[in-house]
Amino acid sequence: MTPIRLPGSGLTVSSLCLGGTMHGNTITEAEIFALLDRFVALGGNFLDAARIYFDWVPGESSGWKPGLAP
Repeated sequence: MTPIRLPGSGLTVSSLCLGGTMHGNTITEAEIFALLDRFVALGGNFLDAARIYFDWVPGESSGWKPGLAP
């Protein structure tokens, strides 16, 4: 993976960002660790652990309220 500079941060991150929204919901803990180990072995160091993406779905009942996040 080619490292890139994250604008405005001074950080260098992997060119791919691994999303983690479904970890713990659709794959086991052992599968999560295997996935993370493989990602790091391939040069990954950029994780997206936000838990708000599904909250924009109409009818979602996870507690997100308009105005708390853009």
